[in-house]
Amino acid sequence: MEYRQKGKSSLKSLHPYRKPKAKKLLKIPLAYGRAGIENLIKLLSEEISEPALVNTLSLIRDEMKCQETKTRSIELNLVRILGRGLRRDWMISEYLSDEEAQDLIRARSLTLDILGDVSTISFGREEMKAQNIMLLVVKELTSKYPIILASATRALSRWTDFSQGAELFLKEKIGHEEVTPQLECVKEKPDVALWMTQVFANITGLSHDRGVQLALALNVPKHMASFVGGNEDEELINASLRVICNVSHNIEGNDVVLNERTMERVCNMMMVDTSKKSHSKEETVRLLSGALKAMTITEAGKKRVARDDGVVSVVTRLVSSEDEFTKTNAVCCIQLASEFPLARRKFVHELLNKSSIENLELVFEEKCMKELTKIMLSEDSSLDFKALALNAFSKITKKERGIKEATQCVCLVEALSSLLLSEDKTRRLSSTAGSTLAFLSKANVISAKQLAKVIVESGGFENGPDSFGMKLKRKLAVYPGMAGRVLDHVKLCSGDSK
Repeated sequence: MEYRQKGKSSLKSLHPYRKPKAKKLLKIPLAYGRAGIENLIKLLSEEISEPALVNTLSLIRDEMKCQETKTRSIELNLVRILGRGLRRDWMISEYLSDEEAQDLIRARSLTLDILGDVSTISFGREEMKAQNIMLLVVKELTSKYPIILASATRALSRWTDFSQGAELFLKEKIGHEEVTPQLECVKEKPDVALWMTQVFANITGLSHDRGVQLALALNVPKHMASFVGGNEDEELINASLRVICNVSHNIEGNDVVLNERTMERVCNMMMVDTSKKSHSKEETVRLLSGALKAMTITEAGKKRVARDDGVVSVVTRLVSSEDEFTKTNAVCCIQLASEFPLARRKFVHELLNKSSIENLELVFEEKCMKELTKIMLSEDSSLDFKALALNAFSKITKKERGIKEATQCVCLVEALSSLLLSEDKTRRLSSTAGSTLAFLSKANVISAKQLAKVIVESGGFENGPDSFGMKLKRKLAVYPGMAGRVLDHVKLCSGDSK
């Protein structure tokens, strides 16, 4: 058994009894049970020390993870109390040093974090609008305290995710002081630059152009181009691509984006190795394809694509993407740019060389047949490349619209005839050319007449066995009824010429 020495009673030292002074509350205990959020909010309205205020706000922020708690806290006037704190109660006096103001700085930062959490529910956004919280948050964008600035931009990025928050942001007076420093500090404060970029991605995506006009007034596209061209943060790149895409759908904005050489920067980024597949990487490529498509809607954008072989190569690669949205954006980009003949020619050549006949057909359908005919006629094209063009042409010809388009192709019969008589060791080229000629002549009388005209102009069948006409006749004899159809038209053409 342990014995303790009997000592002087502690009560005797307080005799006669005096009531001790109340100690200032410094720390807030966490044991509040189910009524925790209510008790914490009550404390915000009481006179507590600055460390206790920070502790209380920290606990409230932790409680905001629960949707039910957010709703309950708004019902208990949390937004009004926080707004009053930012306006008046927790102001940082200019006479305080940074060390003396640390607790108040932290308190204001936590307040902005909580408001950002509250903005994620509709009830919270309505209350924040009623309390004119947007004005208070925007004012903090010029704060000299980094922690407050970070919390303000983060709160805005979350609030403007919703159209109501984006509309309220545009109603405030936003100048270069609130935006430019945050975008320029990407190396020192990457999170702040990211959140500010997300704000502009949200406001430029609205159905009207006010967000785009603000972005142009503050020279935001210049910063977006630099982020895309010289940054490795995927979140920042994705947000920048969203801004570029949104701004490019505006005619004035499109010119600004192109003048910043954004298209070239985007394509250079795409040329970097993308072999490592990940969800974030796929999202980046999807946004990249959307930005390229948006930049191509104007005449200037189409011309830029037409004259830049690098852009042509990148967009052609995107057509082969497994992601449906990326593929659709790339196809649309090519179709827009191909309104210029130079771009159409480049894309047809690139799709044949680097992609597939299926993708060529997906992009152009029968509209590429004239370009394919030129390839088959060209003396500069290799025999292999002509074979690719012929295979694509033959496949498209089997469709109804392909037959109609074939009759509009200048010198098509001459091109097919020359391939039919070509010195192809495998005979696949001549075989495909012959079957295509036979199909066209049978399906369309115009094609048969054009073939007969070519034979007549080359001398007909009367210049000996080695003449062009006789060689062609022997080749066509393989296809049932073909020689007869051609002979009939040859006779008619010969009679007309006489």
